[in-house]
Amino acid sequence: MNQEVAISVIMPVYNVELYLNESMDSIINQTFKNIEIICIDDGSTDSSSDILKRYKEEDSRIKIFTQENKGQGNARNRGISLAKGKYTYFMDADDILELNALETTYSIAENDNLDMVLFKLINYDDQTKKVSPLKYYDMKELRNIVHDNIFTYEDVKDIIFKVAVSPPAKLFKTNLIKNIQFPEKVIFEDNVFFMHAFLNAKRIRFYDEYLYYRRLRLNSTMTNYEHFSDSIIVSNMVFEVFKEYGLFEEFAQALYNRKILKVYSRYDVIEDITLREDFYHKLKEDFSKHKEEYEKDQHFNEISDKAKQIFIEVNKSEDMDDFDFKMDYHNTKEKCERLINREMKLRRSFNKLKKDNNDLTKRYASIKKENKSLKKRKSEIENKKLVLEEELSELELEKQELIKENKELKKSNEHFKSTKAYKVWVKYASIKEKI
Repeated sequence: MNQEVAISVIMPVYNVELYLNESMDSIINQTFKNIEIICIDDGSTDSSSDILKRYKEEDSRIKIFTQENKGQGNARNRGISLAKGKYTYFMDADDILELNALETTYSIAENDNLDMVLFKLINYDDQTKKVSPLKYYDMKELRNIVHDNIFTYEDVKDIIFKVAVSPPAKLFKTNLIKNIQFPEKVIFEDNVFFMHAFLNAKRIRFYDEYLYYRRLRLNSTMTNYEHFSDSIIVSNMVFEVFKEYGLFEEFAQALYNRKILKVYSRYDVIEDITLREDFYHKLKEDFSKHKEEYEKDQHFNEISDKAKQIFIEVNKSEDMDDFDFKMDYHNTKEKCERLINREMKLRRSFNKLKKDNNDLTKRYASIKKENKSLKKRKSEIENKKLVLEEELSELELEKQELIKENKELKKSNEHFKSTKAYKVWVKYASIKEKI
C-alpha cells in the first residue's frame, strides 16, 4: 500500500536553466523524504524542460506537467489541483530552500495542527553571492506580537499588511487552499492568494528562522517593470477579498493607504518612459474611476497626507510630466521639511550637549579647585606626619635612654642589696617598726 503523501511541492518552471539545478537539488535532497514534486513547465523555451526530465529519471517523486506559457498564477493553480499531500509548499524555480526546511515546518504544523506555518526568507544576490536580510521578510513586528504562539489574523490586525505575502515563506495545509486560486495573467498575484488564506486560517504559527534564499537576479519577475502596473489590478482584487469576508469597513483606511502608496512606489521606480507613461495612464484611469466612490467614504478622508497627495495630483494632472513635476515638488518639499526637522533635532541635541558641556566644565572647575584644596591638605598632613615622625624618633631615643638608665639602676640596686650597709639598714628598719 502506497504511503500517503505528506507534502506536495509545487514548482512553476519558466526559462530558468541557469538556476534550476540548484533549486531542484535543494528540493530532492530535503531531509524530509515523503514529498511529491509537481513541476509545471510553463512553456519554457530554454533547456529547463530537459533539466527536469533528467531529474525525473533519477527521482520518482518528480512529476512534470507541460503547458503553454500562461504565467505563474496559472501554473500554481494547476499545481494545487494536482496536489495530493496533506500540506502544500510553493517553490520558485530560481531560489534555494534550506535542506531541513520541510522537515522543520512539517513537524511544527503536525505538532500544533496548524493551517499555516510562516517563516523568514533572505535575499541572495546572484552576482555578489552575498545574502542580505530585508525588514519586510524578517517580520519582526509580527514576531514581537505573536512570539511562538498560535494566532489568526485577528491577533495581528494592526500589522496585517506587514506580514510577508510570499508563498515560498509558508507551508500551507492543503485543505486550507484547495479552493483558493491565484489571479492569472498578472504579477503580484500572491497578495490576493495570501489574503484569502490568511483570513481563512484558524491556526497559524511563525517560525523565526531563515529557511529560504530568494535569488535577486536580472530579468526576474521583480526586476522586469513591464507588468508593474498590475499592482493596480491586484490592489483592487485585495479590496474585493476584504469585502467578501465582510472586513472592508474595518480595514478600509489601511487598504486605501496600502493601495495608493504601494502603487505609487512601483510607478516611481520605472525609468523607461514608455512603461512609465503607460503606468501613469492606467493609474489615472483607476483613480478617476474610483474618485467619487472613495471620497464619499469617511475612511478615505482619514488616510495619510502622502496618500492623499498622490491621489489628488493624479486626478488633477494633465499628463505624466505634469504629475511627475508636482510629485517631485511635493517630494522635494517633504524632503526639505524632513531635513529642517532633522536640523531642528540636531540643534536641540547640540544645545543640550552644549549645556551638558558647560555643566561639565563647571563641575570640572569645581573638582579641580577641590583637588587643589585636597592637595594642599595632603601636603599639610604629610608635613605634620614628618614632624610627628621626628618627635616619635626623639621619643624612641629617650625611651632607649630610660631603658638603659633603668637597667643601670637595677644593677646598682642589686649591688646595694649585697652590701653590709643594706643589711644594717634592713635590720634598723625592722627594729624601728617594732618600736
